[in-house]
Amino acid sequence: MWQMVKRDWMLNHQLIVVVSLLLLIVHIFPLPNIPLITYFNFFIILCAYVFYFDRKNKVNRTIISLPLSKNIIVLARYVFLFLVFTLFFLYVWLLNQQLPGSIVLIIFTAICLAIAISLPIYYLVNSFLLAAIIQFLLLSVSSLVFLFGATYELFDPIYLFFFGLIDIQPVATLLLLSFISLCISYVISCFIFAKKDIV
Repeated sequence: MWQMVKRDWMLNHQLIVVVSLLLLIVHIFPLPNIPLITYFNFFIILCAYVFYFDRKNKVNRTIISLPLSKNIIVLARYVFLFLVFTLFFLYVWLLNQQLPGSIVLIIFTAICLAIAISLPIYYLVNSFLLAAIIQFLLLSVSSLVFLFGATYELFDPIYLFFFGLIDIQPVATLLLLSFISLCISYVISCFIFAKKDIV
């Protein structure tokens, strides 16, 4: 599995390095702050690029011929993206250490949820462009519901329950939410990939 994670890194490290250098330049020079949506755009671009490269070069046909289960193939992709975006976020945080620990934990949970939402889409949809559009729309809608859902009484019980748990045990609640969402997403992706014809 780790060989596949390394393969993904070798194929995508140039994009990751370029983005990291751009963030460093923005931090050093007095440029306007980067809006949060920029980071999500990077996430969408990297996800799309990883799956686009696989499909363009018919990598999956080669991979499934190896003595690896499809579940391991899917797991390697989850591990790669999780590591990249966790390290990417830690890098951004090191550049700007003004964020409190609670916000850091919430953003980490948001990263896990974004991965959990996004990856099954790319395994389900054959067109990487369509998958990227669906991913962007789902992440946008999810963000809007989270930000503005509190203004609607329909979502009150969910908000009260969720934030009640966070007040009682914030670290455990958010880490558990991250873990459960990734596990559910992984199972869904494995099911889709197992049923899919590789062309």
